[in-house]
Amino acid sequence: THRRLTQTKTVHPAPVILLEGILLFAVPSICQRLQLRIFVDTPADLRLLRRALRDTRERGRSLQSVAAQYEQTVRPKHEAFVEPSRVHAHLCLPWISENQPAIETLNARIAAAISPR
Repeated sequence: THRRLTQTKTVHPAPVILLEGILLFAVPSICQRLQLRIFVDTPADLRLLRRALRDTRERGRSLQSVAAQYEQTVRPKHEAFVEPSRVHAHLCLPWISENQPAIETLNARIAAAISPR
């Protein structure tokens, strides 16, 4: 439904907890607790295309309404909150369909975190 839910989920300590979200780095109390922060830099045209496809297919919206919302709120909010938060990332990865070196590096970091010492 693309709406916030009232229920929450408690996450207990674990060797690795993966969080994702476009505003994670904009919340200082969350950001300071993250040991590895990764910003995936996706080009604006790809973000808009994905949104248009999703909203027209899954949410029954017209392309005109998607474009109006993008121009009026999505793009300005991205520029105001998401884009500036990238400075809090330890790694900034360009979005490409296959980024094997980045995937291997992240897998090694996770494996090291969960392996017995």
